[in-house]
Amino acid sequence: MSASVRRNLKRIWLLVVAAVVGATLMPVEAHADPPGRLVYEIVVYAPGTKSQEWTATLFDPSGNPIATPAGHTVTTPLGEFVNVAYNLFQPSGMIRTDMAEWMKTHNANEIMDMKPWAYRLYVDGEGSDTAVWTSTLLHDGTAVPPDTNPIDTPMGQFRTAGPDATGWARAGWLPVSWLEPAPLELAGTAWRFVEILGAPTPDAVEETLELSADGGATGQTACNYFVGRYAAAGGDLTFTDLSYSKRLCESELMGAEHAVQTVLNRTGGATTTAGELHLVAADGTLLARLVPNP
Repeated sequence: MSASVRRNLKRIWLLVVAAVVGATLMPVEAHADPPGRLVYEIVVYAPGTKSQEWTATLFDPSGNPIATPAGHTVTTPLGEFVNVAYNLFQPSGMIRTDMAEWMKTHNANEIMDMKPWAYRLYVDGEGSDTAVWTSTLLHDGTAVPPDTNPIDTPMGQFRTAGPDATGWARAGWLPVSWLEPAPLELAGTAWRFVEILGAPTPDAVEETLELSADGGATGQTACNYFVGRYAAAGGDLTFTDLSYSKRLCESELMGAEHAVQTVLNRTGGATTTAGELHLVAADGTLLARLVPNP
C-alpha cells in the first residue's frame, strides 16, 4: 500500500473518530481572511483525542503546497523549513528548522481540549519593502487576542512580537521559537538599508552594505562608495578603517550619506530578526534596518 493511500485512509479514519467523540477537525471560521496570499498554515486534527495530530503546510506564490522529500529543507523569507515525515498522531509537514529542533526535546502535540485549533500566516504586497504580514491563531473558530506572553497550544507555544517588531514578525501570532534572535552569520552577506536613524530610505537612494568572508566591509552611501573592515563576535559588530570616495552630490543625497556614516561609526552590535539585519549602538539603540540585497 502506497504512502499516499495510507494517508488518505488515515484521514478517513480520523474523520470517523472525530464524529464519534464530537470533535470538529477543521475550525468553522468566524472571521474574514486578511488580504494577500496564504503563506503558511498549521491545522490540528482530532483535537483533544488520542488521535490528535497536526500538519504544517508552506504555500508558494501560486498557492500550491511546497513539497520536498522527507528530511530535506527549503529556505524562504520566513527562514529555513524541513519536511518532517508523516508519523501517526505526531506533527508533520513543513516545519521551521528551529521549531523542529525544539520538538525533539518537548511535547509538540499537547492534548488540551476538543475545540479546533488552526494557525495561518498571510502576506500582502509580497517582495516589497512595504509588505504587510498578518497572522491568525484560531481556537474554536475564534481569533485569539494578541498577547506578548507565550500561550500554550497543541502546536507548541505562540506569542505576539509586540509594537517594536519588524519584517514578518509584525504579523502578530508566531511560534515562540521563530522569535528567538538568530545567531549572527554575516560573512559573505549583502544588505540594503531600508531605514536609517528612524527614517525610511528614499526609493531613489541606493545605500548598501556587503560583508565579505575575509572581514572586509564595502557598500554605497547614496552618493559615494566606502571600504573598511568589520569585526563580529556574538552579538557585537563594529566597523573600522572606513574610507569613502570623494564625489559631491546634491544636498539630499549628501544628507543620506552622512546618516549612513553616522550609523557605521556608532554601530556596536547587530541582530538578525525576521530576515532583517538590525544595526544597534552599544547601548542597544536601533540605528538601522537592512534587508538582504540579492
